[in-house]
Formats: sequence, structure tokens, C-alpha cells
Amino acid sequence: MTTVQVKLAPRSYAIQIGTDLLDKSCQLLSELDLHGKILIISNKKVWHLYGRQLRDNLAKHYSVFTCLIGDGERYKSYGELQKILRFLIKNKFERLDTIAALGGGIVGDLAGFAAAIFLRGINFVQIPTTLLAQVDSSVGGKTAINDPLGKNLIGAFYQPKLVIADTRTLRTLSARELRCGLGEIVKYGLIAEPKILAALAQKPSINAELIAQCCRRKAKIVSADERENGLRAILNFGHTIGHALETVSRYRISHGEAIALGALGALHISISRGYLPVQTLAQTQKLYLKLGLPTHTGQRLNHDQIYQIMQSDKKVADSRLRMVLLRAIGKPVLCPVEYDEVVKALAII
Repeated sequence: MTTVQVKLAPRSYAIQIGTDLLDKSCQLLSELDLHGKILIISNKKVWHLYGRQLRDNLAKHYSVFTCLIGDGERYKSYGELQKILRFLIKNKFERLDTIAALGGGIVGDLAGFAAAIFLRGINFVQIPTTLLAQVDSSVGGKTAINDPLGKNLIGAFYQPKLVIADTRTLRTLSARELRCGLGEIVKYGLIAEPKILAALAQKPSINAELIAQCCRRKAKIVSADERENGLRAILNFGHTIGHALETVSRYRISHGEAIALGALGALHISISRGYLPVQTLAQTQKLYLKLGLPTHTGQRLNHDQIYQIMQSDKKVADSRLRMVLLRAIGKPVLCPVEYDEVVKALAII
């Protein structure tokens, strides 16, 4: 088992990465002195695979409840949030009780937001079962639901007490789900860890050390800038265009695919400004093809609609759209961007 620490003074916590950790979950939670009731929030697919295993392990020490949500971004909604909150109220959960999110980023975001606002905050544990969630969304305390006008517009920063990343759960992921995680891993390589890009180009391999490498990088950034007042914004590389693509496609383009495409758009703008060599885009597209990541949306995009959605992005400041660009591989910078730059970037994806 590999441990990565997120250092946030009284809100510090560990990310535990390894195999068969679901069977150690009761022990790991007990070591944190968590007690009382635990509500496992999951979806039907993940519950069928791992829910009973987790429930039976936690039941050794805890009173365990279950609440299942729908599978898909459209369920990261006001309605599903209300469903969870009413479950907590009806079952008389208290402030020292715990919510455990078992699933991918959708489950984690929704469960975390419910934990943040119920009784003004109860204990929260992330148990990510997808590659994307293990390397990114389960770490850092971002929780949210979507609005029809945009993704993740209603949410809170709320750190978990613990992240348990059982790598054995990756064995049941589809090829597309694995690719979604690879989209975020490539992002880390572009903004901070060029060695990741070189390793993926030589021999793509998903393992505990690669997951830990991504978590270490994110933990370091989050520890320095928990609420995204500066440095943490670099983690949004590819996300400004990516989130808009998700919204306009009604989430038919998955998160990891959208972030990969958004990164290509950001690279195009970086190159057009003279920050990067022209060949950087082609090199990244070549890596995408090797990893099975998309290089085009495969559909005609309404550029004006996408740009309008981007105007609701959380990095907008003084009514100016800003994006994370690269001055070099591993050297991200947050910059204002213009409409014409965005349209030209969208044209290549």
C-alpha cells in the first residue's frame, strides 16, 4: 500500500493506494476514530460489483446504510442531491456520522457536496473506483452538482477524511472508462510531469505508481492552494473548453475525452501565441492515438454556443475569459483569451 499525504493542517488526510483495500476499509476508517453510522452512496453498476463487499467489511464496526443514485452526469443534479439529503434526515444521521462515496467522479462530487451541506458538514470518505477518480477527482475536496447552464457551477470545497483507492477495481472498467482516466493523466504530464508523457509514449501502463505519481502532484498543488486562488488553477488545463464540450454534447462526450480535446485546444492557442513549438500539437495528437484518446469531436460544433458556455467558467475574472495555457511543457500559465483564439482552437477539434 502506498500512502500520499494531502497537507492541509487540521484538514490533512491520506490517500491510500493499493490492491484489496476495500477489505481493509473498516480498519482504515477505525484508525481515524470515525464511528457511528455510515451511508454508502454509489450507483447500481458499482454497487453490484463492489457494494456488498464494502458494506460487509464496514458492518464489522459500523451501522451501514446505502443510497444508490443514477449512473451518468445528468444525475449530478438538484434532484439527486435532495434525495440524498432527505435520506440522511429520515435516517437521523448526525454530524459525527460519515458519508462514503463508492464510485467514480460523479458519485464522489455529489456525495461530497451532500456531506458539505448536511448539518453544515459531516464526515466524508472517498472510495474511487475509476481511474479518473483515483488520479484526480477524489483528491482535493472539490464537490459539486451541475446546472443546465453549465457543469459544476453549484458546489463547495470540502475535503474528505480519507481517500481509499483500491486498484483492483480498475479491472472491471471498460476501455472507454480507462481512456477517460488517461486523459487526466496526460494533463498532469503536460502541466507538471513531462516524464509521464515519455513513459506513456514508450509503454502505456496503468499501475499503482502512476496513480501515486499523479496524486503526489495534485496533493502538492492542493496543499499550497486549497481554494484555487492561484496555483491550483493550473489543474484546470483543458477544462475550460472541455467542460463546455460536455455541456453542449449533453455529456455524450465523457469528461476524460472532453478534457483531452480541451487540452488540444489550449495547446493550439499556446502555439499560436508563440509559447510552444508548432510540432507540440502533432506530438500530443500522436500520443492520443496511441492511448486511444480522441483528437476530434466527430461532430460539427456551434462555436458561439460553446463560447457562451465558457463565459460561465469559474476562472472568468472581471468578465474576461481566462484559460490555462502552456509557455512550455511543464510550465502552465493562466491567461485571458479572446473569442477569435477560442474559435480557431475549436476548429481543430
